[in-house]
Amino acid sequence: MTPEEEALHLNVLDQTFPAWRFTVLNDGWWATKVDPPTEKEKALGVYAQIRRDHPHALVSAIAEQQGIISARRGISV
Repeated sequence: MTPEEEALHLNVLDQTFPAWRFTVLNDGWWATKVDPPTEKEKALGVYAQIRRDHPHALVSAIAEQQGIISARRGISV
């Protein structure tokens, strides 16, 4: 992936998921929750940080996390 493509992906991730901050390091793509999960959210499987090899895999993981949080709050998605 070129630096321009990487920057484009980071921009889209930032715009789409404002509750997360994104970085790319040599070992992968990282997402860190702006507000750390509560103890109850952690018990349900919500993570403070997620790492994946590719931005598409990271989007899937974040969508799963948002599903957990929404279900906890009683919101249907």
